[in-house]
Amino acid sequence: MRSLSVYGLIGAIFGVLAILILTAIAVPAYNEYLMPLAMYRDITAIAPLASVFDKMVGWLPWTALILFVWVWWLVAGRLHPVLARLPRTGEGNLAWTWAAWIGGGLLFLMSLVLVLSMFDLDLLGMGGRADALKWIVVMVASALAWLLVSPQALGRFGSQHPATLNWLAIARTAGLGVLFILTFGLVMKAMGATFNAWFLVVTEALDRSMEPSVFGWTWLTIGMVVTMALGSAVVLGLLPAFVPGAGNWRARIVATRPALILTAGALVIGAVSLPVLSRIDYLGNKRLVDVAELSGIRPLSFRLVKFCADKNCRESKDRSANPALKTGKPIVQVASYGSLLDGGYVPLHPDTVAALERFVAGKGTNSVLRKSAMMGATEVYKTLWQPRESFRLIERFTQQGSMKHGSLLHTQIKLAWLTRAAPITAETRAMLEQLSDDKRYFIGNRASARLAAAWARFGDMKRAESFLAQARKTSHGKYDHIKLVPGGPINGQLSGKIVVTGSSNDGIRVGLFRLTDDPTVKVSPADLRMQKSSKGSTPGFRSNGIVLLSDSAVLKADGRFAFRNLGAGDYYLAILLPDEKLKGKTALTGVNVPDLIKLSAAVSRRDVGVIRLTVK
Repeated sequence: MRSLSVYGLIGAIFGVLAILILTAIAVPAYNEYLMPLAMYRDITAIAPLASVFDKMVGWLPWTALILFVWVWWLVAGRLHPVLARLPRTGEGNLAWTWAAWIGGGLLFLMSLVLVLSMFDLDLLGMGGRADALKWIVVMVASALAWLLVSPQALGRFGSQHPATLNWLAIARTAGLGVLFILTFGLVMKAMGATFNAWFLVVTEALDRSMEPSVFGWTWLTIGMVVTMALGSAVVLGLLPAFVPGAGNWRARIVATRPALILTAGALVIGAVSLPVLSRIDYLGNKRLVDVAELSGIRPLSFRLVKFCADKNCRESKDRSANPALKTGKPIVQVASYGSLLDGGYVPLHPDTVAALERFVAGKGTNSVLRKSAMMGATEVYKTLWQPRESFRLIERFTQQGSMKHGSLLHTQIKLAWLTRAAPITAETRAMLEQLSDDKRYFIGNRASARLAAAWARFGDMKRAESFLAQARKTSHGKYDHIKLVPGGPINGQLSGKIVVTGSSNDGIRVGLFRLTDDPTVKVSPADLRMQKSSKGSTPGFRSNGIVLLSDSAVLKADGRFAFRNLGAGDYYLAILLPDEKLKGKTALTGVNVPDLIKLSAAVSRRDVGVIRLTVK
């Protein structure tokens, strides 16, 4: 049992190193962002772990090498009694002893590293490719390591060993080396499956935070350390079964009894855990469509039609009277992702939101798909161009305890929307007031710069200048390029009418986008030239395009639409066209299709007239 403790300690040290690496990956520098104070306290409590990793990057390989040498010393000592301590003069050929110990160690290290590279704890599918060639190399390296140090083969360091080689004993020794490394691989695979389950259950089901939290990382650390310690104790505890000349199999079983008992206990715990994992939707590769009563929802099918003559939605010189409009691919579903887990695609329909809300509040409250359900519901609203509904949904999830202090991503999206495109109303000003409250939010440098631009856009230059000064204070010139442009309400209005020839207007959604860049990003002349020549997607229609959406509306029966409370700026229109309107065709032409639409204090109201669309 004392040996098992030592073996477990080695694994636990590896586990600590692994969690430090994970922390460094998962906890980047959050000091630029806007986030609730509770979230910030969680992140700052974890951040020292990431800084520890940063400081130890230089000696991390040496630490790992020392641990590998320790493991090889224990293994070699089992294979040959002389190697249980450092080779000494008088115990045979000292040079050959050291050569065999070092050579065997390098081969053993290579085999372990290759197995680890193939499995890598199988952490969320992050392991490398396990192909036949790698396994052949692994088995050959392990067999050679056994042959070099085992007295039954080439490890004949003392004069007491016979001079002739027994080829049957050599074959048996090599076979035991192969069996050991295969056992190591099997244990690694089991450790990977165990930690993968622990990782996802803690992250997706138990931890209510969408970002790294003290609760989550405490339990992840426990899981990592225990899993690595258990795996190390089992695989090294089984080592006597693979030592050449250690007696018959009954004697080997007796020697490995503690490790076998430990393995049996782990298997019992795993078997008992299966019903629990099934109840929280971990087993069976389930998706939201399987568990959240979505199968009866018939998805909407929309195609995006951009009213932009120029690919970058800049003002075009081509004012063709009958331009051909591009229609996007049908949009019928949206992706749903939690912190790590993919919940699959969900139907694009308002009823999907209601079904996912019921799932989150009901049988999915402890499901590993809960976070995917919440994010999938918000994606439905974003895809239907309903940013306010998306923000309110996040607030409801937070208030009912399904989500702890909101989502970092959605907080940044909300701030960017207010900074760049939101209509200027009492409601949006209240949102901006809330995000500016340093008693509720941690405000990083970039967030301060965005708040400065937002308050300037809303017409409060005093607060804008205060936030800009705060951003510049510790950013070392990063935001010196920002020039605040006074804005404020101009009672901007834009109206018009859309008519689809030979079809009704029901179900058509029109969106108004504001053409603007992120004020916190310094754009060089070269960047501008590249942007103008870019063949990429039109601004506002990428995955983060919701931040450029000023407003949207479903067309009235007569095709009329109107947007109010707009700020000054350049705008462009787009529609989500129900697929059935195209009647199986994809070509669409338009008459009186507007290009860039400018609103200012001098010209605050525009009517674009009747936009006529014809399916060809």
